[in-house]
Amino acid sequence: MGVRMKPAKQLWIKSGIVFAALGVSLFATRPAEAVPSFARQTGMACEACHTVFPELTPFGRLFKLNGYTITNIGQITATTPQQSPTLALNQIPPLSAMVQFSDSHLNKTNLDSKAGTGTVPANARQQNDTVEFPQQLSLFYAGEIAPKVGAFMQVTLDQGGTFGMDNTDIRFANQGMIGGHNFIYGVTANNNPTVQDVWNSTPAFGYPYVSNDSDNNIGFPKSPVAAQIDGSLGQEVAGIGPYIYVPDAIAGGSIYAEVSGYRTAHSATFGPYDSSSSSVISGVAPYWRLAWEKDWGRNSFEIGTYGMALNVYNNNGLNLPLSGASDSFTDVAGDAQYQYIGTNNIFSVAATGIHENQDWKESFAQGKTSNSSDTLDTVRITGSWYYQRRYGAIAQFFDTWGTADPTLYTTGATDGTNSANGSPNTNGVMLQADYMPWENTRLIAQYTIYNKYLGASSNYDGNGRNASDNNLLYLGMWVAF
Repeated sequence: MGVRMKPAKQLWIKSGIVFAALGVSLFATRPAEAVPSFARQTGMACEACHTVFPELTPFGRLFKLNGYTITNIGQITATTPQQSPTLALNQIPPLSAMVQFSDSHLNKTNLDSKAGTGTVPANARQQNDTVEFPQQLSLFYAGEIAPKVGAFMQVTLDQGGTFGMDNTDIRFANQGMIGGHNFIYGVTANNNPTVQDVWNSTPAFGYPYVSNDSDNNIGFPKSPVAAQIDGSLGQEVAGIGPYIYVPDAIAGGSIYAEVSGYRTAHSATFGPYDSSSSSVISGVAPYWRLAWEKDWGRNSFEIGTYGMALNVYNNNGLNLPLSGASDSFTDVAGDAQYQYIGTNNIFSVAATGIHENQDWKESFAQGKTSNSSDTLDTVRITGSWYYQRRYGAIAQFFDTWGTADPTLYTTGATDGTNSANGSPNTNGVMLQADYMPWENTRLIAQYTIYNKYLGASSNYDGNGRNASDNNLLYLGMWVAF
């Protein structure tokens, strides 16, 4: 993924519907960053920081902003003769693990990759009802490293059987006072734009928290194309930047602001990048985030904006120097989130809208796009309800649309990823039911329904495949310990 939005006017119309829906919810109701490491460190149950993992509560957001450093664990300390601290280590390291198991059923599988060859019939299809055991296995160091320094570090077993760095956020955090206001300030270093965010409306920790959308061709992603900031850069970049959080700053609400810069850091690449490398950021890609949050009683509401601009060399094996023309992407996004946390009932509504301008200075000259520039837009609205943190239901509407570009989207592939009309337009709904016998164990039944896929509802790929053929039933278990 990593290609990319209909005219901006339509985005703002759809975004208006998103925020109107959130406004109605305010009057109608009064992952994986959730790991036991934090519970072990703080001595508090998971529900202190999470509605239902991984969604954060207001306290959970403050815990993250303070650098994951609130602790109730005994420490090994050392000081200088002048009593200045030189060491503070947790006696018990905040370690934990997460494992996911799943079975996925695709409404209609693709043709066998060897169909029509040798003894394989021409109508032979791939296996369905595929089990992954595990789908994912991750190890975490999550908590305080030293006074004012903490981390959320995830290492995950990949499909090739080796462990590699996954979502990681390392921070320094401190507190100060200005104009009579206490505030939190710090620096975040991370490897996935928005992984450092404290709301669950932005891509890295937004819904779906777990799904099987593309591993081993078992299922299909909700949208087969995505903006750069919408997950395309995860574990492929590294960035650092300062942030500040000021409580009760404007209209009784708190303000969060951050500016960071990112450079390419491909997880599987060692040594300097040269003409053999692809998807390399030219210079530094700036990322920005601004949000306003209001908490009252059992309610909280956030509205904000985030975005990123980057220039990328997309050599893709053409052995071109990392200089001269590059493709430019400018992502501008808005988001909002509402939470009601009651004694028995928890409601959440989260929404985001992303607009990306794509300037194909390099790719168009190489004949890899039909247009010199394109746009891509995405809107997602997610609502969830949980009863006693044990029984839950989640529903999401998703819609991605953009400029038709036959060279970019009409690939001729027979695996269901070809757009016969050269369009990225995809939309549908995702429905999920959860049962949580324990706070760290979740049983999941999830169903994704497509109304349109890559520009059409029927025969979208030119090979007779319909959007509904990609409907996916996902059954999973998620355990953290």
